[in-house]
Amino acid sequence: FLYGTTNPAPANLMDFLGVTHTTKPGELMQWEQRTTAMPLVSAGQKPVEYPSHPDRRLPFAADWDPREVVFVEHQRGGIYAERRVPVKVLAVRFTAERVEADVEAAEQSVVVIAQNDYPNWRATVNGAYTRMERANHAFQAIPIPAGKSTVRLDYVDWPFRIGAALSISTLLSCVVLWRRGGSRPAASPL
Repeated sequence: FLYGTTNPAPANLMDFLGVTHTTKPGELMQWEQRTTAMPLVSAGQKPVEYPSHPDRRLPFAADWDPREVVFVEHQRGGIYAERRVPVKVLAVRFTAERVEADVEAAEQSVVVIAQNDYPNWRATVNGAYTRMERANHAFQAIPIPAGKSTVRLDYVDWPFRIGAALSISTLLSCVVLWRRGGSRPAASPL
């Protein structure tokens, strides 16, 4: 859902982001359905390396079709197909800390996830860690081999986990010291 009259966005970008409803023009509280929205996990687009392209605004150009082309930051050693490849997204599962997709590709290709590319996401393909690429300026792309694959992204926030462990150990130390201090006999007055 997107308030279209207050936050206008190009239709192709809203398609890529999976926006299914916008507000009707001139009607702030009336919703209008968009039938062209893509799923949040798509696959098979032709990867185009955009840092080398002279116009870095391409993913936001009016003629960009997110079903056909994905702009990736790097094409590492030809890990992507040179063209659009037929890929079936068989199943997608979302939780707060995990995205998992079962896909079937005719050739090596790419899975594109319309969620923010953030360093704490870790990707695996068929259980093996793989590198994610930034797609369409701020989202995620994961190379996949030909055949059936399970793509899994896990959100692992190590700084938070370390901070929580330090906080809990400090709290436990304070409780132990407080309990030990309470068991001492009171000092006698002189």
